[in-house]
Amino acid sequence: MINQLRSFLLERGIPVRQGLRFLREQLPQILATRSDVLSPHMVRIIGELMGDWEYLDERIERLTDEILARADESCQRL
Repeated sequence: MINQLRSFLLERGIPVRQGLRFLREQLPQILATRSDVLSPHMVRIIGELMGDWEYLDERIERLTDEILARADESCQRL
């Protein structure tokens, strides 16, 4: 997901440093200010991908918490 977002931006001449932190920090500003190279259609697509990314992050976190809590007795006691 992250690589796809970065590649869409790079294809339009907007480089973003590797790493999810940099993309997460820069993406809202890019979408708000780069209407010179991002069409409204592309802004919508990237916005939808951001929503998918957030959903996946939340799902991974929930599943990780569930797996850890069930796998270890000490975790259950805590």
